[in-house]
Amino acid sequence: MEIITTHLEADFDGIASMVAARKLYPEAHLVLPAGAQSRERIFLSQHPLPLTPLSSLDIPNITRLILVDAQHQDRLGHLEKVIENQQLSVHIFDHHPMEENNPLLPRADYCKVDSVGATITLLCEELQARSLKWTPAEATLFAIALYEETGQFGYLNTTPRDFRIGAALVKWNPRRPAAR
Repeated sequence: MEIITTHLEADFDGIASMVAARKLYPEAHLVLPAGAQSRERIFLSQHPLPLTPLSSLDIPNITRLILVDAQHQDRLGHLEKVIENQQLSVHIFDHHPMEENNPLLPRADYCKVDSVGATITLLCEELQARSLKWTPAEATLFAIALYEETGQFGYLNTTPRDFRIGAALVKWNPRRPAAR
């Protein structure tokens, strides 16, 4: 079993990154380790995602952990038990600075940690590189996450890459008339 998860009290960047990662790992289950922030809970109540409850996980049989918008096991809550499996494959996508002495990083089979404004930027770039498309609903969620995580594109860690992904998300709308 493979799972995709994010940090405790998930924000939009964590949730959107989970959805984007599912396009890269279609067999993986989406798992929130411990809820979501208030606006995100409202969003999820109106736009349900196929989330797998923690209670239905068979922790010892999880073979791959895909961790998005986080890179440290301390941010996993009850899912930290997954790390006990020494055969576990770990894949990490994160935009936060690399944490020194992080015991999870040396175990990572794949690690994409880069200085951009949002993790969703990294995942959308990966989707584009693999020619994988997002739906209008996904583009909306991804744009919400990008807009929020970059402080409406005003935070100092916002990069041109974030703007390019923002433009791609806005541009990709099959119902929008073509620009003249």
